[in-house]
Amino acid sequence: MPGLTIGLDHTPRLRVSLKPLSGFTLPELKKLLTFLWSVSPLIDTLHAKYCGPGSLIAPGLEFTDVFNCLPHTCLTDAEWRAPREETVFTHGPPIKTTAKMFQTPDVMRSSSFSKYALLEVATAEDIQSLIRMTEVLIQHKDGKVYSHPGAYDFSGLNQSKRNDQRVQFAQHAGTMDFTAISNWIKVCHGLVSFAINAPRDRIEHILSLNSPVQGTLNTYGVFELLTDIDLSAQAKYYRELGPHRFVPDLAAQQPCPTIDLEEHSWLSPYTFGVELEFLLPYALEVPDRRDNRWTYTLPSDTNSAFISSTIYEHTAEHLASLLNSKGHFSATYNTVKQCRDNPPYTHYASHLAAVSAARGKTVDIVPGTSHMYQCWHVSQDSSLTKHLGPILGYSGGISGFEISSPIFRDRASDCRQILDVLSILRAETRPMQDGTCGAHVHVGSVRPFTLIALKKLACLAWVVDPILSTLVHPVRGAVHHAAPRRTGSNLAASTSLRSYEDLVIGGDDKMLVVEIDSHLPMRGLPSRLQDEFTCIWGAGDHNRLTGLLAAANGTLPPRGSISFDKINCMNGSTLRYEAWDPVLEGTVEFRALEGTLDPVLVAHWPRLAVAIVSTAVEAEPTEFFKIMTRLLKVRRNSRERLKCFLEVVGMGHTYPYWKELPEKNKSLAQLVEQWHPKHRWVGDEPNLAWIERNVVALPKLPRDAADWVEKAFDN
Repeated sequence: MPGLTIGLDHTPRLRVSLKPLSGFTLPELKKLLTFLWSVSPLIDTLHAKYCGPGSLIAPGLEFTDVFNCLPHTCLTDAEWRAPREETVFTHGPPIKTTAKMFQTPDVMRSSSFSKYALLEVATAEDIQSLIRMTEVLIQHKDGKVYSHPGAYDFSGLNQSKRNDQRVQFAQHAGTMDFTAISNWIKVCHGLVSFAINAPRDRIEHILSLNSPVQGTLNTYGVFELLTDIDLSAQAKYYRELGPHRFVPDLAAQQPCPTIDLEEHSWLSPYTFGVELEFLLPYALEVPDRRDNRWTYTLPSDTNSAFISSTIYEHTAEHLASLLNSKGHFSATYNTVKQCRDNPPYTHYASHLAAVSAARGKTVDIVPGTSHMYQCWHVSQDSSLTKHLGPILGYSGGISGFEISSPIFRDRASDCRQILDVLSILRAETRPMQDGTCGAHVHVGSVRPFTLIALKKLACLAWVVDPILSTLVHPVRGAVHHAAPRRTGSNLAASTSLRSYEDLVIGGDDKMLVVEIDSHLPMRGLPSRLQDEFTCIWGAGDHNRLTGLLAAANGTLPPRGSISFDKINCMNGSTLRYEAWDPVLEGTVEFRALEGTLDPVLVAHWPRLAVAIVSTAVEAEPTEFFKIMTRLLKVRRNSRERLKCFLEVVGMGHTYPYWKELPEKNKSLAQLVEQWHPKHRWVGDEPNLAWIERNVVALPKLPRDAADWVEKAFDN
């Protein structure tokens, strides 16, 4: 109705009633209640927490008479026992509010009490008995106990006419969004239909998956459940909503956490972030009118001492504003630094959130994580080509910039954000690149690393480093801060390595020999490679390990193609610690890739980096031994080596994409010398001929770019 305003908060509910054409039978209801009791903790994760089982409006099955160990629940419990849950109101500014909740009983589905309750359900003599079992009895402040409708309401079975009998799902938040409504209806219908009609073996299979052995992690999540009950479309819908389940009406008013560092059973624990380096031109007058993309025009009265800072400040602010206007929370280095330096420090997060709100993006800053990793961070990069003067058809010059992403998770929705930012940069600005530019990927985890995991990763990286080098532009091998580990690290340059043979024959560290031999197929390897592995595995702490892999070319910081120098001891200690203590956090940085704003390559490379880290970290000794045996086996040619590598890290399906790059890069190798960044200076002056020859201007992305990226995700 035109002019009608509908307000939503935490109280309205979307209630879905289901009834078979011929009504429910007692055996059907028993199967339904038993199934719902098992899977309801998973179904709860589809909703915001204020709609969970502790909701005062629609309490979960834990509060029903048959599954509650208490005779009733006291309303006053919500006053002092349970923490309040965050909610949203659609009217006015996005001020945080909270809803009172019941303290949900911790009833294990595999407990003796639960089994006894299910026995009562199984032996119920009539439908009325089941209705009484599913009543939620709540004692109000007047001391009286009332029957309260719950999340799974069976009271509709009291209807006198069999065809009017119904079961109601009442936990979903109120919404006017048709997509949310239709998907929830399908979930409710699918649950009831499956519980009643599915063969017994299918039901028992799901129940067994949802009941892990005590002491083990339950890896069966709600998306697996929905898929198993033939609701894969709904699994995809809810997965794409992310971990914060507010309905679309309220999500628009919900301050969104900048990053997701929670551990989810349905999501890989690994995180990643990308750093994209590129050049941007500026002009002293109106730039090329044939290209309507933006470029900064430097005012003619700018003081010569402040030209560089003026170009950076205005260009960076424009990039951040551009990304914010497109829905990507962004801030410049100056903005983040100003927030950080603006006393008191404790208000840093709230101040940065206020900055984001002023730019049209309401976010929650996650505590405990560097704030520059929670936004698209725009900064100047002085290591890139820079020229203040007419060049490449621009009357001003060119400067280097870097945009780094927030911390992402290994899922398609996060990867698509990168594609969107690339599309924005290439459609709205005039990016350029040359041999000084790189694309870096940081891979971390919501779980801490262990020293043993890093040693396995170092060994794996040592073996695959020559393969990775064939996948990147050959000029990267000549760049100091991206030098390959096998040729440019301290370990590679060392001439006095600890001998594996001496360690085995006469060494006093027998446990080290056992550890090495249990992880690596040392027999038959070249002695140099044996000694390199021995040095890696003999590193007593992560600082020593980082030093072995650091660049040997004097670059500061000494980073190479794969760097561990962003890994730190969680307690800040530099003392030695036991290798099995999980006390390390941070990221492994992959720096080998050339500068690129190619969305398909940027879609593939981070996923490959994550796959390398996850393979090394998760492999048990026996499995890791098999992995290294396969990788160290002599292959007939480079394509076989590449295929084996991709298969080992679980990325064999991407071989059709990667197989073309080595030959392409090999043909470019003869031109490395003319591309080498050392030639961009002649004495103290920029080499204009080198810049003109090597800097490449990037056009807008073709219209079908998104289709190519989708193919990468589909694979």
